[in-house]
Amino acid sequence: MYFERFQKDSAEVPGFVMPESIAVWDFFLAEQQGKRVAGALLEIGVYYGKSAIMLAMQARPEEELVLVDPTDFVDQAAITIGKFKSENVRIIKKKSSSHACWALTKDQKHSFRWIHIDGDHKAQTVENDLRLASQLLAEKGIICVDDSPSLGFLISRSTKQIFREPVTPLESARGGNNMSITAWMRIRIESFTSGFSHE
Repeated sequence: MYFERFQKDSAEVPGFVMPESIAVWDFFLAEQQGKRVAGALLEIGVYYGKSAIMLAMQARPEEELVLVDPTDFVDQAAITIGKFKSENVRIIKKKSSSHACWALTKDQKHSFRWIHIDGDHKAQTVENDLRLASQLLAEKGIICVDDSPSLGFLISRSTKQIFREPVTPLESARGGNNMSITAWMRIRIESFTSGFSHE
């Protein structure tokens, strides 16, 4: 597990991530590794790459890490992430609604084991990101949605409309500044202790 290393190595990187949330990430990413769940990892809304550091630490060398952000901050994030993962990192410096992002649904459909959504929080954008995630999420994959309390109704409605397969709430780690991370996955939570079982 990488929690302590993350706390140390990300300390100087701008951005805010609740320790409780990143600890949950660390646990489930490690559980995926232990259960031999493989696949690409995606983050929408990167800023300086603080949370993406954990993904870079946990990604296997052959697994692709895709970072999506239309701002210039992502240029610095790319440098930061390069210190932790030197290969198979793709930067898409465009909006998540762009053709470049949706092209992933053709080349890498249902091949992402981890998707973090933390982009533009407007309703239309969140719906786009969830629709994109529904096309990319692999079996036994996990979606994390940032600031979920303020987006709760939209997310609940959108997941019912977008995901044809059941999506199960995993956890919600709340903190200050209305910051939280809620995860959904297409498998039952007890799967992590009794072996994966797809619903």
